[in-house]
Amino acid sequence: MKYAWDESIEIGHPEIDAQHRQLFAAFNEFMGACEEGKGHSEIANTMEFLGEYVIRHFTDEERVQQENHYPDYYKHKRYHDEFKIMIISLKSDFKLEGPTAEVISRIQSSIGDWLVNHIKIEDMKIGEYLRAREKFQKEIQERRASENETRQVLTPG
Repeated sequence: MKYAWDESIEIGHPEIDAQHRQLFAAFNEFMGACEEGKGHSEIANTMEFLGEYVIRHFTDEERVQQENHYPDYYKHKRYHDEFKIMIISLKSDFKLEGPTAEVISRIQSSIGDWLVNHIKIEDMKIGEYLRAREKFQKEIQERRASENETRQVLTPG
């Protein structure tokens, strides 16, 4: 089963959204290779790329959280760490058992469903936080600008 990207799961951060789209594309490429009966090495290479890309994405996403003082950073990082362990286990299963229907089904339900649910629930929280933080910072800037204008008017010159 392939996963369709749509705008309803964009969190509103261009870098993270672009990486999420790439994750969907990589996962769909993996599933397509499996469905088309591609060779073991091609499927393994796609699985390897997916695992590496997930790690890079998590690193970038965690950097964005830290830069913006995301309050649930440690909880979110724990989800990422648990997912990395699951990927290692699935890659090991794949190497040992090959692209059997059972292994592919486990990979699909574990990786695909996890990614979709994680983005829809946990990553959306990051997006909401970033939007609220940006709005708050804008309000502070506007208030400071207004106060400066008031001071200039009230200051005898």
